[in-house]
Amino acid sequence: MSLSPAPSPSAFRFGVFEFDLARRELRRDGEPVDMPVRVFECLECLVLHRDRAVGRDELLQAVFHRTDVSDGHLAQVVLRARRCVDDDGQTQHTIGTVPRFGFRWMAETSVLDGGPDATGLPQHAQEDAPVAQGAIQRDPRPGKADGARTPHAAPTTTRLPRNGPDDGPVARADTRIDPRPDGPEGAPNPGPAPAAKARRLPSASRSRSIAAVAAAVALALLVTSVVAWRPQPSAIQAEVASTPVDGAVMLVLPLVVEDTEDIAWARLGLMDYVADRMRTAGLPVPPSESTLSLLGHGEAAPGRRALRHHIPAATVVTGRVARAGDGWRLELEAEGADGVELEAAAEADDLLSAAALASDRLLAALGHAAPAGGDGVELALEERLQRVRAAFLANELDTARRILEDAPPSQLSQPQLRFRLAQVDYRAGKLDAAERAVDALLRDPEAARDPLFRARLLSYRGGARIRRNALHEAERDFDLAAAALADREGDLEHGGVLMGRAVARAALGREDEAIADFGAARTRLQRAGDRLAVARVDANLGALELGRGRPAQALEYLGSALAVFEGSTAMNELQVTRSAMSAAHLLRLDAAAALAVSDEVQILLPRTPDPSLRLAAALDRANALIALGRLSEARQVLDSPDIAARSTPPYEHRRAQTRIELAWRSGEPAAAVAIADAILADWTRTPGDALYDHVRLRRAQAARAADLPPGSAARVETPDRPTPALLLAHAVERGDAADAEAGLRAALAAAEARGAPAEIVEVVAVHARWLLRRDRVSDAAALVGRVAPWLDRCHDCAVLQLELAEALGDDALAAEARRAAARLAGERTLPARDAAMPPGVSGQ
Repeated sequence: MSLSPAPSPSAFRFGVFEFDLARRELRRDGEPVDMPVRVFECLECLVLHRDRAVGRDELLQAVFHRTDVSDGHLAQVVLRARRCVDDDGQTQHTIGTVPRFGFRWMAETSVLDGGPDATGLPQHAQEDAPVAQGAIQRDPRPGKADGARTPHAAPTTTRLPRNGPDDGPVARADTRIDPRPDGPEGAPNPGPAPAAKARRLPSASRSRSIAAVAAAVALALLVTSVVAWRPQPSAIQAEVASTPVDGAVMLVLPLVVEDTEDIAWARLGLMDYVADRMRTAGLPVPPSESTLSLLGHGEAAPGRRALRHHIPAATVVTGRVARAGDGWRLELEAEGADGVELEAAAEADDLLSAAALASDRLLAALGHAAPAGGDGVELALEERLQRVRAAFLANELDTARRILEDAPPSQLSQPQLRFRLAQVDYRAGKLDAAERAVDALLRDPEAARDPLFRARLLSYRGGARIRRNALHEAERDFDLAAAALADREGDLEHGGVLMGRAVARAALGREDEAIADFGAARTRLQRAGDRLAVARVDANLGALELGRGRPAQALEYLGSALAVFEGSTAMNELQVTRSAMSAAHLLRLDAAAALAVSDEVQILLPRTPDPSLRLAAALDRANALIALGRLSEARQVLDSPDIAARSTPPYEHRRAQTRIELAWRSGEPAAAVAIADAILADWTRTPGDALYDHVRLRRAQAARAADLPPGSAARVETPDRPTPALLLAHAVERGDAADAEAGLRAALAAAEARGAPAEIVEVVAVHARWLLRRDRVSDAAALVGRVAPWLDRCHDCAVLQLELAEALGDDALAAEARRAAARLAGERTLPARDAAMPPGVSGQ
């Protein structure tokens, strides 16, 4: 008797997905995911062979049923497969690249139908590499640059909304626009056409406020030395109160690309191209990043009804791309808030010509003149740039770089392409390379001739300089950018420049000027409806509040910004905003909440190529662990080889401060002094530099504890409006001198004026012990009472309460305080009663 082989499994689960081979279906949370047949077969091959790597030829045979297929075509299939399972070329948590071989299924997968489960533990990526050589390749067919043929004419159609469900067929009014040759190559250029008129039915008419649209330059939101920003206690909220919007906005959604894997880039690339063309024609169109933030990481559109919830008065543009003989057909449809629909379509040999012509026909129907078109050479360059934009929007930096570096020499010399390369370097954290490239472009006469392009270059360089703490140089760059846009004051580009200058001025301690710039920038961006850019302003305002020692207000701004960033592809902004939130929680003495934020950031790290941001995430985590007394874990984080490379000064200053804090909390004051002396030697204090002041304070405390002489920092003059940490450092350096108490009182007044619990505890801990050493127990008790509300979550408060109880001879109070201190201690030990002015709270 022979046994039949066990049936092969046909249904699998990984994460939120179910993959059903029998029904030929992938489901996300129970909802089917649309995909081309080849993408399904790619997933099928990888899932069925999830116990090993799948070679390139094997995967080609499974998908194309032959092996003589270009790497570019395979790369497009893998790219789309990754998107279907919420993966990308940076993360590779589901489909990993095996360099010089093929691909491998990475996700932990279980069998649903009782078949054999060959899956073990999740496989780990072997090497972080781009999807494949030549990912997102150019279409090999000749395009408009070859002058192949004049695009076909296609009608623009206006469609009226239905009055109600039983009104019968919708009336249509057609307006045909014939293309007109322009020049010997016959390049398409639609002639002027009257605006399409449509009868607006009363039931569809409505008027609402609009949000939407566009700043072209995305700057670094915050530098990690943002805690040094110290704005005056002025009314930020009044300065940047919500501004009513009075213009209509147009949202261009990702295009639907029919089963043509070789142009998968067109989904986002042509979306961006159409949006830019309409924006150039004068329509208020948000940047693609903002639109994608509404859609949630660029996944399938949630539908017009869902978009209306966010922006009720927007006009929504959708599109579809399909083959048309040897060329392409592109259809666009614009639906207004009143339900009126306009349609336009065009055919051409190449995608950009079809997109340009369809866009121009839609513009004509909307009553706007079309922008000037480019020649064949410009179209070829523009197509490559749009492929790069598509890779940017999909967070595929390696793919974007490969597309740029594969350009022919005639394109590599073009300023726009060189700028895109600099942008890739900037987003990857290669700030020096990005700045050198921008410097060269600013010296290029061709690039300098265009004021708008020059302003963008200056803004990018300003952003890079902020991140390496060259704040005065950054401010000059933004001043020059604003001057270049003198004729464009009030537009979106100008709003982005003002936001960048505000960041620089805030970091320089010039808070009033920063608030004015933030307010002006927010007004422009909110009127334009650019939710992502407004969120950047809010995140920076949160950072300003954090610098003022107002963590509760900071968290309001940061939470508002985070809600936008979480639904977008703005990974850097998302991480830096969470970093600021972690610092705010520490200022509130809520280390557990700070660690919870750090846990969320860990999920982003596989998609964070910038080493500086990875370092910042590690420092946030270490500070939270130190505040919880988990010192060994904090040391492991700081010693990780993943953050060993040297970074820019702001990040190195933070690294040193965190190491000093760990040494001080671990009872190693001499080590804390050594680290402080090394970093302070090359650190020039900027106005309001609270991080510098905190390092100086810890250095003074550690030197007294280790019986070491005061450092040279003690000779630095006290600036105007000193921080509580600096005033406290002066008092510690004076020691038991008669005038030390005046400094302690000044530090307490400054801390209470700011209101941050951590700063108040820091000062009270030093001042109360100074009083206890003089047997002024009643005065010390009054001070300790100010920090009593935080005894349940602050180890330093509990220890201070214990020392006071022992001085009072109150055994019951001492026992209660000792239990609280033991519960919160972690690896910390109770300090000796004669310790020299122990510190306050870590992590600030």
